Amino acid sequence: MVTLLGAHMMGRVRCINILDRLYNFNNTRKPDPTMEESTLS
Repeated sequence: MVTLLGAHMMGRVRCINILDRLYNFNNTRKPDPTMEESTLS
């Protein structure tokens, strides 16, 4: 299961929940501050 979830993050992100966390967390146009830095880059 962990491998599948990791692969989801490595590929092209299409899930709107992940996109919002990466690019527009709570309509701030900034990433979610709780996400790891390596995920954001």
